[in-house]
Amino acid sequence: MTALGQYFGIVPTNVVQSAANIAALRGLTPNTIVTVETLGYTTSGDGGGANFYAVTGAAPGTYVDNGSTIVVPTTGPGADGSAAWLLQIDGVFNVKQFGA
Repeated sequence: MTALGQYFGIVPTNVVQSAANIAALRGLTPNTIVTVETLGYTTSGDGGGANFYAVTGAAPGTYVDNGSTIVVPTTGPGADGSAAWLLQIDGVFNVKQFGA
């Protein structure tokens, strides 16, 4: 994906997957053909759900988990910060997407 594509939120995916929350998202290996919809921030249905797309192939340490816009997997490929799930920005943020 180009930087311009990332800026405008153009996400080249064809598979949608769900995860109960941010903790469950950290357990998924980033895959660039997958978009993941979290069903909540801490628990499903808490209002903090969001869509995330994967970035991969960066140098280790490139991505640092901030718990909201950048989520790094805790195991497997990408756990070294070379891959991550990025929040798909649709123009409006909900504070619940940040754990509030």
